[in-house]
Amino acid sequence: MVCAIFSACSNSTTKSESSTDSTAVAKKSLTSQTDSIIVANATGGTATFIVDTNTLKSDWQNFMNTQPETSPAVITHIEIIYANSQYYMRAEGTVNGVFMVSTMYTHTDPGTGHECLVIGGSDGYVVSCTTSACSSEALACFPSLSHCTPCSNKGKCTRTVSSSAALVFPSITPTACM
Repeated sequence: MVCAIFSACSNSTTKSESSTDSTAVAKKSLTSQTDSIIVANATGGTATFIVDTNTLKSDWQNFMNTQPETSPAVITHIEIIYANSQYYMRAEGTVNGVFMVSTMYTHTDPGTGHECLVIGGSDGYVVSCTTSACSSEALACFPSLSHCTPCSNKGKCTRTVSSSAALVFPSITPTACM
């Protein structure tokens, strides 16, 4: 079993980059398990949300609408996907009326007898990549800590980095991964 969680940190900043050759993101440590927000359980590449997905969609959409490169956004669907032995949280919807996907980087963190999916956990940052240009490509515009995978058609892929999961998901109550 795997739990998807989000970390809340103080001292919050957010920046967007439209280049896939962005600078590396510094790492910082999670100070305690209470800094995390669990949103799903996952096993063997399949995930099930344990929090209200409408709240997740609303919070992510509101966050995207604070970024000039991803506004105005409307998120219609949210899911956790498993690709290349990695879990990602992915939103689908529109930006300026054009279909887009936004994908959030996750990493695993040990829990009690299972792993948890962490967004903003031990690295302290929430990293997402958003595109309309190559939204139909299977693994294009996917996030890592330091960059987004490029679109094969050389289309725009916007990388957004936030120092706090609480900025992106303020309505989700922090809980610990157990």
